[in-house]
Amino acid sequence: MSNVEQITNGFWRVCLMQPIPSDVYCYVVIKDKVTMIDCGHPSFVSQQALLNGINEIGLNLSDIDQLILTHLAC
Repeated sequence: MSNVEQITNGFWRVCLMQPIPSDVYCYVVIKDKVTMIDCGHPSFVSQQALLNGINEIGLNLSDIDQLILTHLAC
């Protein structure tokens, strides 16, 4: 089952699992630059879901031009 959903053209939501019973979302916007909004929990499972999600979109981490964090990580 995919953890990636295309919201609209150039706008993606990636569901990131974490070690507590709740999901976290990362958003990827592909316009003039590739922007990632939030990057998930620092746990292995969450970061693996992030990598799998951006790969499913067709990107690699090196393709991310900018990162926007909306809150502090736990």
